Parts: sequence; structure tokens; C-alpha cells
Amino acid sequence: PVTLSGSDGMMGCDAVLLARLLMEEQLLDEGRSVNCNGKYGSKFHPNSSSETEYSKRDLKSRQGSRPLTVGEISANWNDGACLKDTVRIKYNVDRKDPIPVIQRGIQHCLENIDTRALPEIRHSIVDALLDCDSPVYILVGHRSHVPTAAASMSHLSMPIHSMDWDDDDEGGTRFRVVDGVTIVPPPPQHSGHDSVLESMVMSANEGSSIHAIHSDISMLRDAKTLFGDNRPRYVGAFGASARDGVELKLSLPTMGSGPQQQNDAEMDPWLNIINEFDLVENLSARIISN
Repeated sequence: PVTLSGSDGMMGCDAVLLARLLMEEQLLDEGRSVNCNGKYGSKFHPNSSSETEYSKRDLKSRQGSRPLTVGEISANWNDGACLKDTVRIKYNVDRKDPIPVIQRGIQHCLENIDTRALPEIRHSIVDALLDCDSPVYILVGHRSHVPTAAASMSHLSMPIHSMDWDDDDEGGTRFRVVDGVTIVPPPPQHSGHDSVLESMVMSANEGSSIHAIHSDISMLRDAKTLFGDNRPRYVGAFGASARDGVELKLSLPTMGSGPQQQNDAEMDPWLNIINEFDLVENLSARIISN
């Protein structure tokens, strides 16, 4: 799976660019791979020496313009050929960056979203949140997501806050610790969640333990710098962060992540994998026996 996040506010802009790319590649494919099995790249993107139903003349005209495979797009979206950056230039709007236009379009959709289409929260997570005594922060990709997230939890019998970033004396932003459940957008002058987690760690009180659960493994990898020169001693354990007296744990949830991301997290000594059962147990601080 392609990780749809980055430095553009994590609003879903990558998803729009990816959808456009997939539609163009499907048009180029002309349906030749529909309902077919086998190795996609070799069977449905043949070279001139392959025996196919197409004439040599047709093959010659198609050389250099075969559609990309799913594997190629996945491997090169953020890394390798950096397809994300390539299509961002290709799909320009009047020779300008398309991201601001996409952001405005997404924000317009969010502002006019049908309440019947609000995202649902898993019942097990709701029960665990009700039992949780520690502060819980739900990260959203952009400030325009806050009303939608709040509306999806409005029926719950718990106080729901939204984060207002405080300005510090040096002109930066300071994370404000709040009890209960708080919806947190990125700071005004930043995008993505790496700055949120950094502010959270640096603002935590001595003796605090922070368990960051995020479905973007690239963000978790970047967050490893918050351990400083330390490293968790045991798999699944908290480790000392770069801030004295504050412990940190980074986990990739099985919900919302794919096998490749989970394999990468499992091979990384700084990262952990957490499933829904373990997440509920962590939130509610109780052991559920069968």
C-alpha cells in the first residue's frame, strides 16, 4: 500500500494525485489486465519479443508507454523514482503547484459533509476511551478535519476538546497538556504530525510516558530521533526519550496499515506493532480474559 501522507498537511492530497495517476494508467492499459492472473508486468506489458495478439506495429507504437504496475507505483511513490513529486509537477494547474487547489477542494467537501457519512469509531475503542484515565490525543491531518472528528464523537458521553496551540516567548508553538480526549491538528506554521509529537514530548511533565500510535510508518521513522542516543531495551517496552524523565514508545497499528509496513516496523528495533485488542487493553488499562 502507498502511504498517503507528507509535507502538505496530510489532508488527502496524495490520494487525489494517486487516483489521477491510477486512472491514467488504467486508460493506458485499455483493459488488457482485467480478470487476468499472472505476473502483471511481464504478461500484460509485453516487450517486442513476446507472442501476443497485437501486431508488431502496435507493439512498436506502445514501446515506452506501457502502464505502470501496482508494485512499481507502491515502491516508487515516496522513494526511488519519487512518483509523488513527479505527478505533482505533471498535474500542475496553470503551471502552478496543484496542492493548494486540492486542499481547497477537500476543505470545501469537509465543510459540506453529510452527517450521515461521518466516520464511525469502533465500539471497542469507544469503550476503552470511556475507561481511560490518561489524556488521549487524536491527531488529524489538518485543522479543517477537527469539526468532522468532533462531530463523529459528539454522541459519546465524554468531553471532547480541540487543541489550541499556544505561542511561546520565542515565537514558536507549545503543546498544551489537557485531560480527557483532545483532537489535535498540526501547528499553524507546520504540517504533518512529526512536529506535533515533538511538541508533545518536549512539553510533557517529568515522569510521563507517551505511547504514539500512528499508521504512517514514515512519520514513526522520523520520530525515532526523539529517542536521542537512547534505544528501547526490550521489544514492546517504553524507552527513554531525548527529554529527561519522559519515556516514549512508537507503534504502528495493524488497523489502517498494510503487510509491508508491518514487516518494516517489525524489523525496526525502535518501532512496535499494536493490534486492536492490545490498543483497547492499553487505553482501558485492564486485562480482558476469554
